[in-house]
Amino acid sequence: MLILKNIAHLIVDSKTVLHSVDLLVEGDRIVKIAPNLPVPDGAEAIDCSRCAVLPGFVNAHTHLYQTLLVGQRDDLSLAGWCDQVLTPPITALYGKIPPKERERFSYLWTAVGICQMLRSGVTAFFNMDINYAQDGMFRAAKEANVRGYIGLELADLFLSDEKGLRRDLAEVERLLKTYPETCVVTPSEPNLCSEAALSALSALAKQYGALIQVHVDETAREAAQCVSERGKTELEYLDSLGFLSPRFSAVHGVHLTKREIELAAQRGVTVVYNPKSNAKLGSGVCPIPALNQAGINISLATDGPASNDRLDMFEEMRFGAMLQKAALSNPKAVTATDVFAMATTGGANMLLLDAGELKEGKLADFSILPLDNPRLAFGTADLISTIVYCAESGDVRDVYVGGKPALKNGVVTGFDESAVTKEFYEILHRLLDEIQALSK
Repeated sequence: MLILKNIAHLIVDSKTVLHSVDLLVEGDRIVKIAPNLPVPDGAEAIDCSRCAVLPGFVNAHTHLYQTLLVGQRDDLSLAGWCDQVLTPPITALYGKIPPKERERFSYLWTAVGICQMLRSGVTAFFNMDINYAQDGMFRAAKEANVRGYIGLELADLFLSDEKGLRRDLAEVERLLKTYPETCVVTPSEPNLCSEAALSALSALAKQYGALIQVHVDETAREAAQCVSERGKTELEYLDSLGFLSPRFSAVHGVHLTKREIELAAQRGVTVVYNPKSNAKLGSGVCPIPALNQAGINISLATDGPASNDRLDMFEEMRFGAMLQKAALSNPKAVTATDVFAMATTGGANMLLLDAGELKEGKLADFSILPLDNPRLAFGTADLISTIVYCAESGDVRDVYVGGKPALKNGVVTGFDESAVTKEFYEILHRLLDEIQALSK
């Protein structure tokens, strides 16, 4: 049992803030919120004076293997970026790291990414990763006590062949059986997958009740290619294969047509907003106001570290609001309240997770943010705006997931962060020469 005492500001959701209350957790649920609750016998009590308690953030789309690739190239659009930034290290990973070491390395890059996300209050993430000993990724999420939804990014027209497709589909099914609560189905992008691959993945998702996520209309080129080669827009094509439902999320959606927006609303699809990645690659700006007007659920994500360089949800919220204001020359286009909702309830809705709000009966996924900081101390009159525009990764003191600590007093609880980071960079150093040679 856990009780948060003397909470200065409890953010229930993007529109509701309570003051001077306590919060009681039993098991993995919030059971009582009220002032002056007694401390039950044997309960852990945490003093939250001069703190804000926030719903856990959901990083709704990332690629954690890209922790290998931060700080590289800011002068490429998506296609060239994939060829010059992504392909060389993926080739090196398979060529340089012996098979017996791969599960450990996938564990390490996932753990390093989780450490970064925890410091910005992330309690759940959706990771579309490569077919590289994925058991290590699931193990890292479990040890860190975060909700890690992990899928094998399948792109048989780009990275595979018919034999490779059969291997990859068999691995997807093995993972779905092994990790039924957190394994997800993740075709990369319609133009990169054969219809046979997409049909097989759609069937597997239905068979195992899995969440599905696909890159959709990220660039104008991809959107036009699908219409040219398959006679339908990307969402219409995926719908024809049985993908679209409330279990489906469309990543990016920068170039969605009016008809696709209507279709997404009809099918209960979530659109995942990745503002920094879209900006860095020059892909465009997601039409957030149009999605809001259609009543579509919107979640927020950093995308992979290679196209963002950080896994900081505070920065993503801040930039996501500002980008819309600038693109539309309208300061009301997207507000701090809007992006905070995307990072919390929007992400939880995407995951069909009973979280994203701090209410009695909800999962106890939250972070504790001290406000005795010059950037934060004087903005409590409009707390949501202060958090979105002034907070940053590292300000979070504690993160709890299902009532259990994942970050406590700034320290990751699930593993030794310094040891994991040291081991990760030792292996990465072995790869650097080969990656640089392949990039030339």
